[in-house]
Amino acid sequence: STSSDEDDDTSSHEFNTAVSFLLLALTRIDFYIYAFLWLSFTFTMTRRGMEFVRSHMAAPNLSRRDVFITGVYYLAGIVGGAFLAWAMMDSYLGYPIPFWPIVVTICLDFTLCYLMIACYDAGRDETREEEEATYCC
Repeated sequence: STSSDEDDDTSSHEFNTAVSFLLLALTRIDFYIYAFLWLSFTFTMTRRGMEFVRSHMAAPNLSRRDVFITGVYYLAGIVGGAFLAWAMMDSYLGYPIPFWPIVVTICLDFTLCYLMIACYDAGRDETREEEEATYCC
């Protein structure tokens, strides 16, 4: 009887360890998705990433600025979507929503997105803009 009890305790412990690891991985899935999204966004800002995006988009005369602005729109969509998702989740669970700090943070994020485009445009050479439309990266 004791060996059977020990086997049950061992298998129960192994099962609990496996379930605990699985739950830990599933509760951290948002971090994995966020990291994947951020890496993919960063990849599209590199020369090779822009070549990849251009080769898979319908417009062959897509400029670097268009690709960059699409990435900034993507980033702004992530910020707005995260705000809406968290606000809906908090309201569903009955938690108070810290509305004004979130609005200030989102306004700061959108200002940074605007400044990214402004800095990109400020650092551009006007003569290269025409060449870029036909030359891939």
